[in-house]
Amino acid sequence: MDRPSDVSTPFALVRRLVQDAELHAHCGSIAFFSLLAFYPSAFLLLALLGRLPWAAPRQALLEALRQYYPAGQDFLLRNLGVSVIQYGREVEWTAALWILVGAAGVFIPLETVLNRAFGFDRHRPYLHNQAVGTVLSLATAAIAVVTLLLAGAVRGGIEAQLVPSFGRSALQVLALRGFALLGTAAVVLLWFRRLPNGAVPLRVVLGPACWTALALHVVHFVYGLALPRLALPRAHGPFYVSIGFALLAYALAFVLVGGALVAGRRGLGTQLAVGDPPPGEETDGAARTC
Repeated sequence: MDRPSDVSTPFALVRRLVQDAELHAHCGSIAFFSLLAFYPSAFLLLALLGRLPWAAPRQALLEALRQYYPAGQDFLLRNLGVSVIQYGREVEWTAALWILVGAAGVFIPLETVLNRAFGFDRHRPYLHNQAVGTVLSLATAAIAVVTLLLAGAVRGGIEAQLVPSFGRSALQVLALRGFALLGTAAVVLLWFRRLPNGAVPLRVVLGPACWTALALHVVHFVYGLALPRLALPRAHGPFYVSIGFALLAYALAFVLVGGALVAGRRGLGTQLAVGDPPPGEETDGAARTC
């Protein structure tokens, strides 16, 4: 994976994403770890929100899962409900921490990609990566909870108004998608700034993070339209639900990587850290690291 200097145009970026075999390997790894972490993370959020005296955030999460999970939504929600009933009240902080550590696995390949995109030559050791990933998992979960609380507040406010049923449902969907977009942008910005093994200024990643979040939602929508034509139940049998999610995660990983490459190219014209040389240069014979 070369420096991000070859992504100066949209066509060059797409060509880079399609032709770079190393990027395909990293995106496949991201999709695998996403599949591994999704169900436990969704279970943990449902269990935590279920302990609140207010049901609107939990309903907002269930609606988000119904709208954004690619296939087998009823199957997923039914099994999540059973899991929460059986084990939700037994979740202790140690179990929650273990789930977050498992979710941090996605940051192993993602850090490698972001380091290359922003020009950092060294990667964190595994245990250091897992520690950073666990902190980012906590921060990501906090952003998700805040987003769901806000969406739940808007949902409750809409339900309290004398609005026809169809209009109320449409407003709730718009509110959920709007807050989902804002939450996605916050998560992408967090990952772009804190996951690379070096200092990345806010000005370098703010714009690309917002556009990347929008592109993630657009690709998700297009994938939802194309999914029925893939005939996954016929090709993959009972595994089609998981395969549908893995393919979506694989596609979204390319969008995330593309956004990082664009942000990394923006950083080529500036110093990524105050007092440090531009990416690719070395000081005293050592590559720049944190």
